Amino acid sequence: MSSYWRKVDSKCVVCRSAVGKIVIKSGKIVVEEYFDNWGCWKKVPQQSEMQVLCRVCQKQTGKQQRKHRQNNLAQE
Repeated sequence: MSSYWRKVDSKCVVCRSAVGKIVIKSGKIVVEEYFDNWGCWKKVPQQSEMQVLCRVCQKQTGKQQRKHRQNNLAQE
């Protein structure tokens, strides 16, 4: 079963820089072009929406998650 997407944004959810030309056609996500700063997809939990991250913001959020995880392990 595939998802029927209702919303997708072609700008980074954090810094709002354009990451590509992305549209929805008949409920499917269609990528017409990726820009150089393309990062990754991020599904919105419990909704049929997809967000994107640019390469820089993806790297920063990954570092923050690793640091948070290490702090939690150190506290245990």
